[in-house]
Amino acid sequence: MTHTRRFDWWVPIAALAALLSWPVAAANPEAAFAGTWRIDVTAPAASDGALGFTVTPRKQAPIAVSVPIKAGRPPDGVARDIRAQFSRKLDRTAYKVTVERASVVIAAEMGTPRFELEADPATTATFGIALKRE
Repeated sequence: MTHTRRFDWWVPIAALAALLSWPVAAANPEAAFAGTWRIDVTAPAASDGALGFTVTPRKQAPIAVSVPIKAGRPPDGVARDIRAQFSRKLDRTAYKVTVERASVVIAAEMGTPRFELEADPATTATFGIALKRE
């Protein structure tokens, strides 16, 4: 009889603990975010200009990234410039920005805020830039 009472007493406490932790996770879906964005520079620039991106971390102001481009510059040089821009403006403890050949890879650590990347469609067409969420 005593054994049954102990069991009956622990079951509601375990259920209550589960219910109390559920709304916190549901209210903050970004809390456990980890992911990767890849910016592929698929073709060198055909003319001088600037490549513009807007990075919007969740619940923060947009961050403008502008990379000057000269005619005939190889994609890996453009990728390094994009990396330098991101590295200066994103929190280094939250995001790792690396260059792989002609791609910039931005990896978010577990628990960092999500962010969105957006490129001007005209710029994307001109400079052969592709944004990929992995």
